[in-house]
Amino acid sequence: MMIRNGLPFLFYVFLITSEHVSAFVVVQKSRTTSIYHHQLLESHYRRQYNKNFPSLCSSSNNNNENKENNNNNKEQNGDGGIDNHKKNSDDHVNINISSRFTAPRIDDPGLPIADAITAGFAAPSIYVLWLGLTHSRTPSWLIGASPMRGSLVAPTLSHGAGLACCWLLGALASRSYERPAFDLSSSSEGGIGGGYKEVLARVLKGGAFATGLLIFATQLDLFLEFGRKVEFGESEEIDLRLLTATVELISDVVYEALAIISWRLYLASQSSSRIER
Repeated sequence: MMIRNGLPFLFYVFLITSEHVSAFVVVQKSRTTSIYHHQLLESHYRRQYNKNFPSLCSSSNNNNENKENNNNNKEQNGDGGIDNHKKNSDDHVNINISSRFTAPRIDDPGLPIADAITAGFAAPSIYVLWLGLTHSRTPSWLIGASPMRGSLVAPTLSHGAGLACCWLLGALASRSYERPAFDLSSSSEGGIGGGYKEVLARVLKGGAFATGLLIFATQLDLFLEFGRKVEFGESEEIDLRLLTATVELISDVVYEALAIISWRLYLASQSSSRIER
């Protein structure tokens, strides 16, 4: 009896549910149909556009492809290009430095000879003369010379030859044989050179290079003398020898610098006097 009375209610619920389901199915079908028609219309208009304007479409596609290819090439070759540029610049610097010694530019052929006389004879001779006037300690390269007249010439020339070699290499490294390094007239005639400032700059650069060579030669001489590397504090004899070598090194650098700078400034002043005439 209860089941029979509940049948109308169940039948009513079934009708309402079926109506909602059918409405949902209709909405989904209409939505799917509208999307499909939209896609058809879009493809139709696209075909019409490509048919009416083929050149624009092809050019835009080609531009996009070219941009993609260029970006890919830049990404692939970017690091390689930077490395090649660095390698080329390093090779250029190495060739430029080596050419200063292998193929130097010497505008005055007599200037290296004058520099060799100044650095190898004038500077050490002034040093020896000063030692004799002040009765200072005799340097190690003069010890053993006899007190006879003219006995100091040979060790002075021998020591001066080494100093001259150091300065000549320093002059080549600093390009001190090019005309702007000693001739002030080049700044007025050719627009190059910097006057006395350029002269002093070239001399100081060459002197720094020569000083490095002299320090290396002094260390090599001490190594050959003792047969090993020596340092301060090992013994009184070694300390005295190292102190003597240090004082002699400083003296050589000072007297060489005074002689070379004086000579180069005098040479530059002669060129400036020619300009005034």
